Amino acid sequence: MKKWITVLALCAGCRLSGFAQKFFEVPTADRAQVKVFYVEDESVCDLKVVFVYEESQATKIGLWMEVNEESQANIKVIFVDEESQADLKVCLGTNPSEAGWLKEDKKSFVPF
Repeated sequence: MKKWITVLALCAGCRLSGFAQKFFEVPTADRAQVKVFYVEDESVCDLKVVFVYEESQATKIGLWMEVNEESQANIKVIFVDEESQADLKVCLGTNPSEAGWLKEDKKSFVPF
């Protein structure tokens, strides 16, 4: 959870454009479709994400928007504290054009 707060703090103030993968953060790993670990090093990152704050602001993979209701989400995630627990490693971008897969072999973990 602490890493998730750090990720959000890094994204604060970003104004972006596109169509989002709407995600809901679940409280336990057994409810998650994908276990996500945040990395700073792009060389080990699977998916570069950019957070958006309105559904109308995102149009491609990697543009993520958190929703408050599980029923509104395209995907249910949990942010894990250990890299070894993760299905998917994400790093942050600052511009929507940066969002997307860095490692194509992980595409199967995001159900879109």
